[in-house]
Amino acid sequence: MTTEEWERIIITSHYMAGVKIQNYLKKGDVQEAQKGLELLLRHQKDWQQMELEWKLRDLMFHILMGMLVPQKRTVKWSIQLDNLRTEIENHRYEIPIMDDNYVKSIWQKVFHDAKENAEIMLNKSLKINLLTWHEVFEEEYSYRTKKQRTTAR
Repeated sequence: MTTEEWERIIITSHYMAGVKIQNYLKKGDVQEAQKGLELLLRHQKDWQQMELEWKLRDLMFHILMGMLVPQKRTVKWSIQLDNLRTEIENHRYEIPIMDDNYVKSIWQKVFHDAKENAEIMLNKSLKINLLTWHEVFEEEYSYRTKKQRTTAR
C-alpha cells in the first residue's frame, strides 16, 4: 500500500487501520504491517498534540474571560476550569512526550490564540501579554469575586 492509502484508512478509521495491520501480520508481511503501524502511531501523536493544544487554549481563554469579565465567573466557569486542568493532566500522563518542556514550547502560540479569541468575544484589544504557568495550572480561582465574597458573609 502507498503512504497515501494508509493515511486515508487511518483518517477514516483507526480500527480499520488496526485490522489492516493485523491482516498484513497474519499474511506474514511484517514490512507492510510495520509501515501501517508507524503511520498510525504518527497520526495518533499528531492528533494528541492538537487535542492538548485545544484544551490548553480553551483553559487559557476561560481564565482570560474570568479575569477580564468578573461576571463570567460562575459555578459552571469554575467547574470548566477544573475539568480542563484535569483533562490536560490526564492527557499529559497518558502521553509522556507531552511533558512540561513540550507545553512550554507551544505556550506562546496557544496563548496568542486564546487571547485572540477573547478579543473577538469582548470586541476589544487586550493589554495582557501572557498568562503564567501558575495562573493556568495552579491558581485557585473562585466563581465569586472578592466583592461577592465579602458581601456574602
